[in-house]
Amino acid sequence: MTPTPQPGVFQSTDKMKHSGLFNMADVLEVLKMEITSSFFTLNQADFDMHSHPFQEMRFLPKNSYNSNFLATQLHADMLLKYLSTGVEVSAKYPFAFRPTAEKLVNALPEVLREFVISTSERKNGSKIGDAHRFWIECGELTYDASVTGGDKLIYLFGKCPMKVKTHLLKYNAEVIIIK
Repeated sequence: MTPTPQPGVFQSTDKMKHSGLFNMADVLEVLKMEITSSFFTLNQADFDMHSHPFQEMRFLPKNSYNSNFLATQLHADMLLKYLSTGVEVSAKYPFAFRPTAEKLVNALPEVLREFVISTSERKNGSKIGDAHRFWIECGELTYDASVTGGDKLIYLFGKCPMKVKTHLLKYNAEVIIIK
């Protein structure tokens, strides 16, 4: 049985403790913590329990724990999962869900919509029921800091390679994920 989405259940990020948007606070944290690369993923808490309701955060660097930058990575990963599965899940009990096409994707400009087709809708050989693992990796960010005559600190940033990685999960005869 599919739960019916409730009005107000899909909480806006502006009502949360962290904005979930990459903003100047994130930039300042990245510079202060001297983060030059990062990794973030949500994994099943227990691979033997397929319907386990919780996810385990795995991230690097560890000193980003409890930061706005980590919250931004969490929100980006959740959006990645919503877009790749085509389903948006509420963070509030009873955890209602709705198709991403209902609001999330429709809010995007037309030119972006073709890039956020769920895995099951793509014509790349995937079958409905296939399980994919997605995660985000940020490659090494190079930057240079210099002080000008007016005591201004200036940062010059190089390219920041961002990658969305994917892996088709495989199961054995007992329907246990093969790592």
